[in-house]
Amino acid sequence: MQKSIFSQLPLSTKIAFILVVLTLLGWGVSCSFRNEVRPAARQVIRLVDIVHRNFQTKPDYWKLSSQWMIENNMVPSEMRQGLQIVNALGKPVLIGAGINGQMLMPGAKSFDIVYKDLSKRECVALATYEYPKNQTLGLIELTIVNENGEKSFVWGDKEGLPLESEEAAEICNKQNALIWNFE
Repeated sequence: MQKSIFSQLPLSTKIAFILVVLTLLGWGVSCSFRNEVRPAARQVIRLVDIVHRNFQTKPDYWKLSSQWMIENNMVPSEMRQGLQIVNALGKPVLIGAGINGQMLMPGAKSFDIVYKDLSKRECVALATYEYPKNQTLGLIELTIVNENGEKSFVWGDKEGLPLESEEAAEICNKQNALIWNFE
């Protein structure tokens, strides 16, 4: 009976081969998941562009909320689900102020986009997503909210944005919300 080439290799070579295969599989799964999250991340950019375009001639973001966006037909059709806004992951999206997307009051110079009910993997992938135009988006801060509380990251701070995957993985839990704050 003929032995396979693999069985004839030294143990250290077999272990190295297995480690390389596992690394490639892990990388492939990671890239695949990032591709699933990419449409939801791009929807943040799209919503910011819509808000900026509609408020560019106004002194503030007064009256901005999810309801206002829906009533004024400002929500992309693929994100509209009845009277709610959902992202590409099928998760709730709120626009306005804070975790509940409250309507902004006169004088509001920034607004929030909130993604709720995110798994740990979704939270990490979205929190570390490299947005192409951070400065033109006007991103001020990203806040991760879960049962352990909330942690905010300000753009340009030493321990702020952009956020590293390892740091996001330590903060994100089983159920999370992300709040992006834009000017």
